Amino acid sequence: MNLKTKNFRNPLQTKTLCATMKQTKMRRGEKMTLQKLAKLAGVSVSTVSKAFSDSREISIETKEQILSLAKKHGCFEKYYKGKFGKQLVAVICPEIRGEFYADFAADLNDKIEARGGMMMLSVSGFSAEREEDLIRYYGSFGHADGIIFVSGSLRLKTEPNIPVVQIGGKYKTEKADYIDIDIASGIDQAVEYLKANGHRKIGYIGETLTASKHRLFCEAMRKNALRLEEAYMVNSKMRFQMAGFDAMKQLMEQKDRPTAVIAAYDYMAMGALRYTQEAGLSIPKDVSVIGMNNVSAAAYLDVPLTTIVSHPEELCETAVDLIFKKMDNQFYFARQDITLKSRLIVRDSVANLNGSSEPSRFCCF
Repeated sequence: MNLKTKNFRNPLQTKTLCATMKQTKMRRGEKMTLQKLAKLAGVSVSTVSKAFSDSREISIETKEQILSLAKKHGCFEKYYKGKFGKQLVAVICPEIRGEFYADFAADLNDKIEARGGMMMLSVSGFSAEREEDLIRYYGSFGHADGIIFVSGSLRLKTEPNIPVVQIGGKYKTEKADYIDIDIASGIDQAVEYLKANGHRKIGYIGETLTASKHRLFCEAMRKNALRLEEAYMVNSKMRFQMAGFDAMKQLMEQKDRPTAVIAAYDYMAMGALRYTQEAGLSIPKDVSVIGMNNVSAAAYLDVPLTTIVSHPEELCETAVDLIFKKMDNQFYFARQDITLKSRLIVRDSVANLNGSSEPSRFCCF
């Protein structure tokens, strides 16, 4: 029998060869995972992730040990994405269609760039689920150094591993610094101002996303001992100017209509003014109107709009100052809860029903 023994290997040779091939593949990074790398380094997976993201939360020695192992096992390039030369701040806005949030984003961008940083912008669409996804992405995978999220719908349950500042929103959280505008004070001032000018039949127009302002309007009316009429409060299913037009139409078609209307934001007020113009009504002779946000056009309408200003520039400055303090100092752990006051800006869209041709100015706040 002519056996070609060179084509056969004994079991020990085969096992040794397989082990060698397996080690070779691992050295090339084909099988090395973050979990395996963490085990080799004797640290947690979180620490390995921080090493690859150049986090300042771990020591230089630990980072160098992990990166050295990654290079040895051929997975350094797979996991290490490098660090950008500027600090990256992720900004999450609910929308950028309207001027209010678009200006907010632009102002944040200017202030971040003025400090040598760079802004990355995402839109949440008023979705708590999307906000959570974006915060998780930027906190773990997006290489952001900090996050600012505006008017959030999310109740933040877990603390991201990078600084987070929240501006406004439905829920305060202990997991992030919180900055808000006391819009209630501005609405109180608006109702007081209307009452001082003889208005008792005061209406409100809003839409689906302004429920909190509707609630604050009702509270302000009660504080001022003014009667709330359900028929005078309309929440449109539309948005922006169309919502204002639609809601004002419903109010003005009533036999007993309000003498003054507070709109949830200026674009709604503009839509309301448009309806009155088409209906042959005069502002403020036939109905007075107050808006909110003080958008740039409000002062230049045919009838300059009385409105509530929420100081977005001050909000942005405070948020950017806070996020950079946190990014620059990993030991800056203090949680901030800051509230800024809103106020009424009096222009020409409110009539005085007390017999004077000029509206009362006693509460020009």
